Amino acid sequence: MAKPCVPTLVLVLLLTQACSKKEASPHVPAKVTGPVLMEASATGATPSVASTNPAVTQLTIPPAWPRDVIPTSDGPLTIVPIHHASLLLVHDNKALYVDPTAEGSYDGLPKANLIFVTHEHPDHLDLKQIGALSGANTSIVAGHDPGKMIGAHFMLRNGESHFFGRFMVEAIPAYNNVRGPAPGKLYHPKGVGNGYVFTFGDQRVYVSGDTECTQEMKALKNIDVAFIAMRLPYTMPPSEAADCIKAFRPKIVYPYHYQSSNLAELQTALMGESGIELRVREWYRKGPPSAENPLAKMLPEKAGPFASADLVSDPQFLRRQYSRGATRISVTLAMAGATPMTFDEWVKMSATSPQVKLDAPASSVAGFYDCAGEGAAAPCNVHIHFRAGFHMELMGEGKARKSDFDALLRELPMRQLAVITP
Repeated sequence: MAKPCVPTLVLVLLLTQACSKKEASPHVPAKVTGPVLMEASATGATPSVASTNPAVTQLTIPPAWPRDVIPTSDGPLTIVPIHHASLLLVHDNKALYVDPTAEGSYDGLPKANLIFVTHEHPDHLDLKQIGALSGANTSIVAGHDPGKMIGAHFMLRNGESHFFGRFMVEAIPAYNNVRGPAPGKLYHPKGVGNGYVFTFGDQRVYVSGDTECTQEMKALKNIDVAFIAMRLPYTMPPSEAADCIKAFRPKIVYPYHYQSSNLAELQTALMGESGIELRVREWYRKGPPSAENPLAKMLPEKAGPFASADLVSDPQFLRRQYSRGATRISVTLAMAGATPMTFDEWVKMSATSPQVKLDAPASSVAGFYDCAGEGAAAPCNVHIHFRAGFHMELMGEGKARKSDFDALLRELPMRQLAVITP
């Protein structure tokens, strides 16, 4: 009775072998190698190809690198702040990078198993740095639009989730509600950028990407660790970030992408909030501008009728507050690489905004007003971009109006700034 079953078994084995040779359609980006991945399904229930990557040598992080270790039910999670919006998460002997760019140092850090990109702005997406961190088994994950642009191995749309081996990732919408370079335009339109929620055992880690305080962020549940981006004009000020943090109440909060933001404002806003621990870490380790750096002299102590406060020097910016009567204007001069768009992109996007008349060549510097209303009495902020790569932000406090900004700008050495290469 057993003999008739043999041909059937052989046929089944042959069919199985034939099916196993079916190749997936290629989707590998230029200059980046690694396993081929696919777009996520709505449920994200199937482990990705990335989970089959062969084990790597035990990952080590040089002792000089600051790190935090978060216990999880599936082993420790190591958090390494790198620079601005870039960070490294190490779990289950896997290195997960978020938004690596050449602005940061990666000395001694391991090659990536997975690289997550939130959106396409160059302070978050850098193909050269992605290539430097990539090995034969590195997978790149991005939202649908930037994913198509860079040829990502795996694309997650807003709201989708997927398992990568022993952890799950959810794509959270990241976008501006109101802020943009011109009426009707937003720095980050809805549906393009991702934040990510990583679930490592019993710990849920949220990385916001560039976003304002959205309904999706407020609705997050059971977040243990949250990286919250802040910085005007592209995302949100510390006060708005604090409102969102109070809404979804993560246990640990790391402000990042903050650059020239006043973190003391965030600390004050969260003071007394039970169950929320604020962890301020160093994301800008290049060192402050030296006395020899010409930028250090570009925010003068004497500015006509304006009194000035002490110069604040940070690794990525210089800031000084100027005042005249009840008007206070905080002037921030950010270092090269801080702006998410090129000079020409800024000029194009701000074409419909009121332009600032500056004593400097139009080919090297451009500025525009961001005013709540029209006329000289309208409260404003001012954004000025230099072809050299750095930029200046004038943020009004008190009753700062367009006429006040015009008066202060006449006292600042714009022509000198326009020819400096930081």
